[in-house]
Amino acid sequence: MWFNLPKSALGRSLFQRKYCKHTNCILTNDHSRLKEADVLLFYFGDGPNWPKIRYPQQYYAHFIHEAPGKRRTRTFLDKYEGKINLTINFRHDADVYVPYNTFFRRLTSIPYKPRVPLAMKTKMAVWPVSHCKTSSQREDYVKELSKYIDVDIFGACGPYKCKRSKTHDCLNQWEKTYKFYLSFENNICDDYITEKLFKTLDNEIIPIVLGGGNYTNDAPPHSVINVLDFSSPKSLADYLIELGKNETRYYDYFKWKSDYEMANIYSIMMCRLCDGLHEGRFPHRPASRHYADYWYGPHGERCDSELMSREEIDYDVDEFIGLQPYQHEPEANKDESEEPMNLSNYVRKSSQDAPDVSEW
Repeated sequence: MWFNLPKSALGRSLFQRKYCKHTNCILTNDHSRLKEADVLLFYFGDGPNWPKIRYPQQYYAHFIHEAPGKRRTRTFLDKYEGKINLTINFRHDADVYVPYNTFFRRLTSIPYKPRVPLAMKTKMAVWPVSHCKTSSQREDYVKELSKYIDVDIFGACGPYKCKRSKTHDCLNQWEKTYKFYLSFENNICDDYITEKLFKTLDNEIIPIVLGGGNYTNDAPPHSVINVLDFSSPKSLADYLIELGKNETRYYDYFKWKSDYEMANIYSIMMCRLCDGLHEGRFPHRPASRHYADYWYGPHGERCDSELMSREEIDYDVDEFIGLQPYQHEPEANKDESEEPMNLSNYVRKSSQDAPDVSEW
């Protein structure tokens, strides 16, 4: 590892999981063992600090879990040109495909029983958000949606507060009060789905999604409501109003919990990396001389993320083994303009088919 990890993550522990086919890989940050390593793993949030010697058999793998932003990150990724020959990220064409989180089928189904009666949920929708002007223009969609249903906004962009360190507690409270949770991405990038969705799936509140991900493949079946399935915010609001009155249909969105469970991103990443090495899935190839283009495309067409800030890409890796994320102070950057909403911004993007969950 070419970045720091807690001692609890080192050794074989992350490979001793039920979804790992091979369990004899070792994770270490002991740089004196450089020559023994098959893979050197670099994390996107850290600046590259290259070893003085590169051995020909080694993969230089780059792990990135956030959509890269253009304002700062194009220059940052240029530093990886000619170095990286293995990709680990949320895109389906990565060598190691690792979404922000994932799910797999249980060996045995378990009964699902709602924790909270629908009658207790007296409010419609909650939206926690700290970046008020985004390239996805999610704020415009919410403004229009709010004309038809009540949306309570938490964070720097609204009147209600929930500290990021208390997100888990807030979600537990929101599921008792709200019927729907807006899980809107700030950037529309191919295959990009963040923790906004997956943290919500652990709770009993229906996520409404807006993003560039393939939610049909990358979220549990019938677990989310996709903005792009509706012609307008009003048509979405009409659907939510009717759904919120029907307890049977509402709780159908949680039946997936009987047959599927969520898996930890970091363990999944390590399992797939270890399995791929043992099974010879990664061809040895020259390091990419066009690594930034891999992310953006030659003309920037692959990721629409002009306004991403450092705060949105600088997460402590402890978050991915179940510890608390590093806390940033949110930036309020409200835009008071009253431009009419342009629904042409919300267009479906194609995505390669996701791997069968039985193969994960």
